[in-house]
Amino acid sequence: MYILGMAILLSGSAFLVLWHLYVTMNIFGYGIVQTLLCLLVPGYILLWALYHRLSWNFFVFYFSGIAWVLLGVVMLR
Repeated sequence: MYILGMAILLSGSAFLVLWHLYVTMNIFGYGIVQTLLCLLVPGYILLWALYHRLSWNFFVFYFSGIAWVLLGVVMLR
């Protein structure tokens, strides 16, 4: 059970990091200041997505990564 929990936790974390970087690269077209804020300020990318009315795919992928991380943490307890 430990190995499965760790695998889910690591895959969720990797998914979150890769999705965050993908969206940040798309934000790079709007300006370097927004890009740096997305990389350095926690939660800024969510506020940016709400302000610019991104599609629900952004939120589905982002929160599915969070769900995988939480599932992995619960399995490790």
